[in-house]
Amino acid sequence: MVEIDIRTGRKDDAEEVSQLLGATWRETYKDMYSADKIAELTARWHNTDALAAEMDDPQSLFLVAVLTGKIAGHLLASQQEAKTVMLRRLYVLPQTQGRGLGKSLLNHMITNFPVARSIKLEVEPENTPALQFYQTHGFKEIGRTNCCGDDSDIPALILEKTL
Repeated sequence: MVEIDIRTGRKDDAEEVSQLLGATWRETYKDMYSADKIAELTARWHNTDALAAEMDDPQSLFLVAVLTGKIAGHLLASQQEAKTVMLRRLYVLPQTQGRGLGKSLLNHMITNFPVARSIKLEVEPENTPALQFYQTHGFKEIGRTNCCGDDSDIPALILEKTL
């Protein structure tokens, strides 16, 4: 059994999380979007200043999964409504996928929102591995959007899991 340490992200994690997000985005979306589009979005959304601001947000939960001393996974979630949590980001380095990091991050998030009755998220329809992961963990499609993230023009499925 692999030892996974799930903890709240710290300011000194920002650079490593930024690198993790860049690497996972390049691998995950390489067949869906141009390298320029991936670079533009990751530079805007995943720069160290943006990540540090997310860590400071009292409404957000910023988690990292540490495997053999390195950050190998990351989750960002926030309370959306009284009993709904919005899972904004869940990424695991490609070379460490399949070891339970995503499941551990998801379970840790659920324990941090004890009054939540549902979790919502958006996932790119062509991101088959992520879609399968979420379906395996009880998420069901409840809608679609053409603007996943702020003004990205990225289509997404809206999924929800009842707790």
